[in-house]
Amino acid sequence: MTDEDRYVEALRRFSGDLHMAQQVFESMVQREVTIEAVHWQLFLQAHLDGRDVDGARTVLTRMVEAGVEPPAQVRWELALASGRSGQTAESLAQLEALHADGLQPPERHAPAVLSVYVAAGRFPAARAVLRTMATHGQAPADHEVQYLLDDCLSRRAIRDTLMVVDLLARVGRAPDARRIAQLVGMMARAGHPQRAAELIEQLGAHGVEVPATAHEELLSAHARAGDAVAAAESLAQLRAAGGVPSSFHHNAMLQAHLAADDLDGAWEAALQLVADGRIPSGANLEALIDRSLGGGRLLAASGVVDWMMILGVPVPAAKAAAVLSGHLRAGQLDTVVALLDEMQAHGVPVDRRVARELVERLVRAERLDDAATLLERFRATKVLTQGQHFTPVIAGFMAAKRVGDAVALLDRMLAAKVTPTTVDASRLVAAHLRAGDLQAATALLDRVADAGIAVDEPTHRELLWEHAKKGAADPARHVFDRMVAAGITPDERHTKALEWASGSVRRRLEGDAESATTPHPAPPADDQSVSEGEGETGSDDAGETS
Repeated sequence: MTDEDRYVEALRRFSGDLHMAQQVFESMVQREVTIEAVHWQLFLQAHLDGRDVDGARTVLTRMVEAGVEPPAQVRWELALASGRSGQTAESLAQLEALHADGLQPPERHAPAVLSVYVAAGRFPAARAVLRTMATHGQAPADHEVQYLLDDCLSRRAIRDTLMVVDLLARVGRAPDARRIAQLVGMMARAGHPQRAAELIEQLGAHGVEVPATAHEELLSAHARAGDAVAAAESLAQLRAAGGVPSSFHHNAMLQAHLAADDLDGAWEAALQLVADGRIPSGANLEALIDRSLGGGRLLAASGVVDWMMILGVPVPAAKAAAVLSGHLRAGQLDTVVALLDEMQAHGVPVDRRVARELVERLVRAERLDDAATLLERFRATKVLTQGQHFTPVIAGFMAAKRVGDAVALLDRMLAAKVTPTTVDASRLVAAHLRAGDLQAATALLDRVADAGIAVDEPTHRELLWEHAKKGAADPARHVFDRMVAAGITPDERHTKALEWASGSVRRRLEGDAESATTPHPAPPADDQSVSEGEGETGSDDAGETS
């Protein structure tokens, strides 16, 4: 036996004792025994077995310097030993160098390499190793399975999910029911129900039982996508998996028809829900209103609103307004009034624009009493509380020559602290003037002025001159004072009226026969200023001249 063979035997004998192996190797160096590849490998293995990673790395460097190519298996072992000793960065660097050389981990080292990659979060490399392991029928540890799937879920990586699940199923490590439902749901909610269905088929091909919850996720995805046929298939698979369809699942079928704009199918599904003693969801009922309105089915949309109120499902104000507006455009006032009664009885908020339009349309239809009654209700419920909301009804009463009703409405407004518009107040005062009722006109002027509403200047002036023509100085002065208090600056037209009313300007000559036939001067027109001497033809001065 040669010296080299004796040292090989010694290194093998002390393979479990790193200290003795180091002495044997040092003896070879001192005696200048030729160190061959087998000696290097045995010495390196002694360091690895003794978990002396730094020493093993030093031996490896010396081997390379001596021109000895270390076997790939030793390099894998050194990389894994670095990982086990906590030197993760060094371990990853060595593994990447091995992969860069086109080497794949040996079968016996593949599980350990997978563990290093998973622990370091190097999931692309881990999936590559998993593929290698699957070819050998090797299964990863349970915690590694969870990490690999968690990575797919967090990234919503559909392609990687299909690959990992397939590899796991090949080696008998398919995900559990809860995880399958999560993976299917991730794909479905990402808008890829077809890939989710592919995953279910893939698991079925490996004999893995798919839970009902996974079919439920797929059913919801098909419903959102508007694929009623696929949704029905998922519902059937859910039943086959032992699931019991609930209102949620049947509502998903209704949702599928709605998403596909299949109004007939949606109504059929909705009626079937009710026939089965189930309640359509609020979201589906709202969508059914939208689709019915879009399809021109006003009565159907109204029926959904009735349905929601009967079921106790909250009716959004916007949906109620859309239905009412549709009936208003169709001129169906009685239907709108009836629906409003029901809505208010069930506490559904009334849209202000719809309420205002309904009142205006009732006025145009000459249904003034209905308009006034409804307006009072809207005021009481604080839907229409502005003076401008009363203008159409007041104008309607005026056009119908129902001045008394218009004034009564104005008085109710004042009592309810609703401020009329200046136009409405002026219009009603002027109406009394045209009827020749100065007392009523003045009284109404006082009421609106006390409420803080200013009648316009032409109406003040007209009432002032009417009193002046009758020589009623006190009423004229009262109107003049009201006008000034309203912030209107008097001019010559107003002061002339006071002079006429007080008699300071004589209107006819006393005892003059000719003056007895002289016409009474007219008050100035609204758009003209009355200066002194204007409008006094046939007055005392004229008579004296003649």
